[in-house]
Amino acid sequence: MADNKKYASRNSKVPSLLQGLAACAGCGYGYVRRTAGLWVPLAIMALIGTLACNFQVLLPLLVRTVMHGGARTYGFLSSAMGLGSMVGGFVVASLGQVGVVPLIGAAVGFAATVAAAAAVSTVPAEAVVLTLVGVASTVFLAIGYTTLQLVSDPAFRGRVAALWSVAFLGSAPVGGPIIGVVSHHLGPRVGLALGAGACLAAAVLGLAALPGIPQAARSIRHGAGVIPWSDGKA
Repeated sequence: MADNKKYASRNSKVPSLLQGLAACAGCGYGYVRRTAGLWVPLAIMALIGTLACNFQVLLPLLVRTVMHGGARTYGFLSSAMGLGSMVGGFVVASLGQVGVVPLIGAAVGFAATVAAAAAVSTVPAEAVVLTLVGVASTVFLAIGYTTLQLVSDPAFRGRVAALWSVAFLGSAPVGGPIIGVVSHHLGPRVGLALGAGACLAAAVLGLAALPGIPQAARSIRHGAGVIPWSDGKA
């Protein structure tokens, strides 16, 4: 360990003999990259987190420019979405099934609800739709995170969870300005439609990568436990 610290690539002035040619199989090098059951959910989350989870930007614009409301309307619609998130937790608890395939389905459901939020024009209808958006978002996030926890090797589970946090929280600073500019020039409806399109694109990405994902990671039923993966193959 002392030699590794002393001669690590960030400290070494001269490349080591096997640098770039050999790597330790137990240190997690390229683990997520070579495990389709992990990088696919992370890629889906990054895409959706960037363009479809910017309600803190979109909802005030929607209330002001489309609903012609104020703080009371904003609070009402935010509460409706929060209620949906709470209901979504109970929905996830009753599903009993996670995996890449359910995650793709959740992405499609998220796309449908966000698209509906872009289409309606009245406050009561928007409240109903945003409740469904809250349900769909919670179901999507819970399925994605649980899938990563069950698919990842216990030795790397913490690192995989950290990557999920980066994909979820780190994508917002990137997508927020993009959605803000789009919504400023084209309106919040277009911003929501862009988010719905991102969800559909993420679902297409998952479907395209599905043949390379082991069957054990495609659908995991309740009680199946952790998948004993070491090299990305079930």
